[in-house]
Amino acid sequence: MIHMMILAAYGWLLLVPPVKQIKSLQFEVDLKQPWTEWEQRGAYDTANECETERAHLEADVNRRIIETIERYKKQSSTGTEKSEEKTEEKKDTFKPSKYLTKLQSDLVAAYRRVEAAGCGSGAWNPLVDTKECKAIQDDLYAKETLVIRQNEIERQKQESKEETEKRWKEFDKIVADIARQSKISASFQADLEARCLPSDVLTSPPKK
Repeated sequence: MIHMMILAAYGWLLLVPPVKQIKSLQFEVDLKQPWTEWEQRGAYDTANECETERAHLEADVNRRIIETIERYKKQSSTGTEKSEEKTEEKKDTFKPSKYLTKLQSDLVAAYRRVEAAGCGSGAWNPLVDTKECKAIQDDLYAKETLVIRQNEIERQKQESKEETEKRWKEFDKIVADIARQSKISASFQADLEARCLPSDVLTSPPKK
């Protein structure tokens, strides 16, 4: 409260919306929260000063998005090579059913739609429609869930208990990475939704 009162002494505030977890692996920006719940990034005497800082924040987000995309590409390339090596070493004998193969094909198509729309690489692209990205990403997550569940059902029928436990440990790491990427994407989007507002919004009635 004291911190809020100090910031309110300035004319303008740079506010960033909060990020909330909507599903186990998905995060999104919550623009409906009252201004008092938004993160206060700075306080300024004039609107121009605030807008200048907001522009700097947007430029910084775009820079971080590009860096994230490049890092993701390198990790994906390295991960693919390592995955191929491990597959050779383990000599995986798992045989997916025709149904699972069809689900996997649908998932690959969904990944391609995400990339074609510019919504992939672990970061929201500021140049594309956010709602379109979310719809495409939601479709991807739904197909991922179907593949994961069906894959688990079929694998457990073909492997030993030890193999199942080992695979689940690897799966937990993948799940954690998916959730982390979703949270990063949402944080980028939150910064791009930053607003410059008069300091009295902290004491005015909640927005509708």
